[in-house]
Amino acid sequence: MHSLVKIIMGGLLIALTACNPTSSANAPVTTQAGAEVVQNPGDVVARVNDKDITRAEFEAELARRRRDETITDMVALQQVVLDALIEQRLVTDAAVAMGINVTDDEVTAEIQALQQALAQTSDWDSYLNMNGYTPDEMVAAQRNVLLTQRVQEVLFADLTGSVNQVHARHIVVRTETDAVNLLNQLQQGADFAQLASEFSIDLTTRDRGGDLGWFTSDELLDKRLADVAFSLQPGAIAGPISTRIGYHIIQTLEIAERPVEPERMALLMRNIYMTWLETQFQNATIERYLQ
Repeated sequence: MHSLVKIIMGGLLIALTACNPTSSANAPVTTQAGAEVVQNPGDVVARVNDKDITRAEFEAELARRRRDETITDMVALQQVVLDALIEQRLVTDAAVAMGINVTDDEVTAEIQALQQALAQTSDWDSYLNMNGYTPDEMVAAQRNVLLTQRVQEVLFADLTGSVNQVHARHIVVRTETDAVNLLNQLQQGADFAQLASEFSIDLTTRDRGGDLGWFTSDELLDKRLADVAFSLQPGAIAGPISTRIGYHIIQTLEIAERPVEPERMALLMRNIYMTWLETQFQNATIERYLQ
């Protein structure tokens, strides 16, 4: 839990892919319908559920990110930084609602562990200066790290032991008409794996007859497919189901309680977290004033 990378990133363990709607950098935007949008208060770059994100906070984090000499698009970087600050505020609010707390002693212990880890290579003041932190900013960053970790621990608690999973296969085609035609063939007794190998546009599963393997309700790119797969009895077929990549026909093969293999765990945890974070965005009132 004492990773230097997590500290250098300012405690923002949230993925930088924006979950919030695209907005203009020059106009205040509210993400909850009906909420009042107020005039730009000047020293505030955003409000999250009536809590300010100040320009000072924003400029400090922006300066830390600009130390990366590979960054060339400053406008995009500004939006990334603002998104990350908004996300961290949402996580902090959620932690309070979940009864999660981080004590001053716990933050101190984490910082002391980091100082000990650095003792062989750098003194503490040089480290803070090199990464653009004041002592107080480092304390706040570490508190954010611990809060985010504990929120994630709650979200991932059900992943220990056996988890409800489904084994399914699918065929993906470009048009609804094609999907209906294939569905009719399946209903007349055609072989699912043969049709998948011949017609599916999903290159990752086509050569194995459309087999998706075992997955939980949070692992597929489009959760609607998982919802349908879990709703079917083994052997049943459903479709067409429209997604971003085409029209799917899906067949459930098995449903069982199974442990999640280690190689799948990281993606599953990311999907659970990002789905949860998107819900936080949808339920929040967010006003942007970045100039």
